[in-house]
Amino acid sequence: MKNIDENLINISKTLNNAIEVLAIDENSSLKRDILSLGNYCENQNFRLAVFAPFNYGKSTLLNALLGEKTLPIDLIPTTGAAIYVKYGEQLKTKITLNNNKIIEEEGTNILKKYATLDDNRCMNQEVKSVEVYCNHSLLKMGVEFLDLPGTNDREEQNKLVKDQLLTSDLIIQVVDARKLMTLEERENFRDWLLNRGINSVILVINFLNLWEPQEQKDVYYRLRFVAESFRSILPSGFSNLYRVDALPALRGKLKGDNNEVQRSGLSMLESALQTIIIQQKQEQTFRRERFETITRISHKLI
Repeated sequence: MKNIDENLINISKTLNNAIEVLAIDENSSLKRDILSLGNYCENQNFRLAVFAPFNYGKSTLLNALLGEKTLPIDLIPTTGAAIYVKYGEQLKTKITLNNNKIIEEEGTNILKKYATLDDNRCMNQEVKSVEVYCNHSLLKMGVEFLDLPGTNDREEQNKLVKDQLLTSDLIIQVVDARKLMTLEERENFRDWLLNRGINSVILVINFLNLWEPQEQKDVYYRLRFVAESFRSILPSGFSNLYRVDALPALRGKLKGDNNEVQRSGLSMLESALQTIIIQQKQEQTFRRERFETITRISHKLI
């Protein structure tokens, strides 16, 4: 583990030196990718990111996994920052501003001020990072969750999401059963993930409970075909498509209703995630593959 991390850090430094010497434009996607990889290889936690277009239920899904209303959810687009959820004995929030001022507060009410979109649907430009600490078994294992702003709204949010995906070890892409996967979602899957060496990806279909039973089967079958076409790299025996009705799952967790949690599909996803994370943490090959992909891209462009 230690040798692999040191090798990746050395590769990152070499790439950083190359882009500095060649004075590559600050806004180029290549430079942003290389900088993101540098941060990625220094992170000792296993990062699980959840992303989707606005109003697909990604924050609700994360809250269901955490078992409480930790992250802001509403009927309008809310997440306006990359929110890192890490282990802590007590629920608290830490906001770091661009001037390096740190604001810490118990609970997560402060997220409404610093980590949600304003009236113009823009992110708070004062915020450098947002961290939430809570007591959860997966987080205690050295896992951190990453709740990302919704895509397909503003270019600024899209850039942030694309950069953060490169720093994540496992990706959950939430799919809306009412819309299936749009062409733009498929293009993002290809361009933001697979073409950048990010192939540890799980699709989670939300809102399937809003269809009639036969329609549920038809929609799931069509999404099964889409999921198989992407060929995500996961441990043997694990699917890359799971059905989770996020809101019923969260309600079941809050009420302590295990039957409702089971019916929502969350229990199956939780079980799969725990095993996948344990196996990937042991193997630690995915980070090297990510670097190799970006290095090949950089050789072509530098």
